[in-house]
Order: sequence, then C-alpha cells, then structure tokens
Amino acid sequence: MSGIQHNPAVPAEIKSKAQVQLSSGVPFVSDSDLKTALGEAGVSPAATNAIVQENATARIDGLRSSLSVLALIALIAVIFTFALPTKQPASAPT
Repeated sequence: MSGIQHNPAVPAEIKSKAQVQLSSGVPFVSDSDLKTALGEAGVSPAATNAIVQENATARIDGLRSSLSVLALIALIAVIFTFALPTKQPASAPT
C-alpha cells in the first residue's frame, strides 16, 4: 500500500502534518487546489509533486473500489430478478 507516509520524497514534517490535518475527513482535493495549498504552505516542489501524485493515485483507488462495490450490487440485483414472474397472473374470477 502506497501513500504519503511511505513516500521517501515527502519530508517527515509534512508526513506528520498530513496525518493530523488530512485524515480528519478531506474526501477529495483537486490537483490544482492541492498544488496551490502546498505552495502557500512553503512545501518544496519535489515534495509537492510527490504529494500530488499520491493524491491522484488515492483518488483512482477510491474510484475503483466504489465501482467494484457498485458492480457487486448490480450482480446481486440481477440474481434476484430471476425470481420475477415471467407471465402475467390470470385475473381472479368475479
């Protein structure tokens, strides 16, 4: 499993701040917004590029996981459709 914590291009000080600040619930951040925020925070260009790459990888991993769950739900739904009646029930005599 990769991530900011395991990337040697990201300084230790930034790793600890990312753990505290980012793990509090930031779902997705665009690459441009992340670059801007890291630039304003004074992070080196090499570390910025490494962090942006990790962010992009995490977004793709999250998307793949979400699509896998949706595919599983769709497969389960298809299985349950086999129990649906194929003929209209006859009307009851009145």
